Amino acid sequence: METSVTNYGSISGISSYNLYENGNLKDCTTNKPNILKTKYGNLIPQYDYIDIRRKYIKSISFYPDGVIQRISLNNQTPIETSIGIINSELITFYPNENINRIFPLNGQLSAYWDEEQEYSLSKEINLTLPFGNYNLRTTGIYFYENGNVKGLSLWPKERLEINTPLGIQSVRLGFSLYENGNIKAFEPSAPISIPTPIGNISAFDANNYTFFKEIKSVNFSEDGYIESLLSSKNKVTVIDSLEKVYEFEPKSYDDLGNGDFYIYPLKINFFDTSVSFDDGVKFEIEECTFIVEELQLDDTPKCTSDCSTCGAACSPGGISLV
Repeated sequence: METSVTNYGSISGISSYNLYENGNLKDCTTNKPNILKTKYGNLIPQYDYIDIRRKYIKSISFYPDGVIQRISLNNQTPIETSIGIINSELITFYPNENINRIFPLNGQLSAYWDEEQEYSLSKEINLTLPFGNYNLRTTGIYFYENGNVKGLSLWPKERLEINTPLGIQSVRLGFSLYENGNIKAFEPSAPISIPTPIGNISAFDANNYTFFKEIKSVNFSEDGYIESLLSSKNKVTVIDSLEKVYEFEPKSYDDLGNGDFYIYPLKINFFDTSVSFDDGVKFEIEECTFIVEELQLDDTPKCTSDCSTCGAACSPGGISLV
């Protein structure tokens, strides 16, 4: 197949492709420039794969009915969204053609192109969010089907102050919103002590991520109550009504055997009258005694000279804010 006619215009220069059982084009890679006419304007799928930073991925994908599902753009293209104009290299769509996820950059990290080089290409974007206007560098923005913001990911170096049910908090890595705009979850820039029915818990995930993580260190119900926390610093001992003792704590493992330890934080879920740890059995809060202790893992990530990018929860004050 050299050419295919789509809902958005003809695509030529197809070098590889896949079809659905109904014969419609599922996805394809192109080696020539094409202009697709969409509700977001004219879009040119990726056809130039010479740049070492660009991923060799399908240029465009479709749903079975021919609606656009994903497009890798050949150049950063301004896209109008519900929160402002975003220059983008990759976009995914819902079946109604509304934007699902949008990525300003989509470089391939490798031995030839690292995160610092990719970050150097990022630019501040002016965005209007439910709780204010911000200039920030984002790795990706996620939307509900109606266009409301679902979540936002930040570069590891970036910090953002937002208003939460716990007051103004400094956020790293990203946050999530409910469809009505209320805060659903966020990653604190440093460990924060949060009062809970079982005692004060230090909420912090001592790992860096460059992708959207649905469960974050602080998670709220839609009406603003603490729903769950992740802790890299606390051990919790539970003594039930029969005086049986249970211990729960975060773990750290050198999974690859290369000296880099990954921390598996302790997940604590709160319910109306009970609590669970790491999605296990529920304990009735009124029937149990809870002892919360600070835990220093034996092998935490090695310290670096740049505290602004370090994920280690190595002190009560946590990482430095920038």
